[in-house]
Amino acid sequence: MEIFEIQLGNSIGPVKLGMTETEVINVIGAPNCIYGHRHHFLDGLMVDFDNEGRVEFIEAAVSELFSTTLLGFDVHRALATNVLERIQLEGNYDHSDPELGYSYVFKELQLSFWRPTLPDLEEGEGLYFQSVAIASEGYFE
Repeated sequence: MEIFEIQLGNSIGPVKLGMTETEVINVIGAPNCIYGHRHHFLDGLMVDFDNEGRVEFIEAAVSELFSTTLLGFDVHRALATNVLERIQLEGNYDHSDPELGYSYVFKELQLSFWRPTLPDLEEGEGLYFQSVAIASEGYFE
């Protein structure tokens, strides 16, 4: 399994913000499918392109083909509370986000996390993030 390291403000694995579609294909291959500006790669890596055809948003979901790390954490396999605790040392999330609990957006870091359900310790659901994303400056404004 490949490890895709998140470099805040820059990249997830080999895909960098600002790349063209051709550059992305050169580093990870052809997309599995395309929906509008969103290209899906490797069963879990989504790349959005802006109107100039450059990468503006990179999202990594849980995948069997790669793991995604940030500041030493595997963001899909570490408890969400542990990930949040560590990331809050770098910046604060938007406490006014209407989807808070499901999503955590760190505007100053251009970073977001998402899970489909709120944490339920009894059921063991919502304890982990399902996706993490980085974006170009101003994307989350």
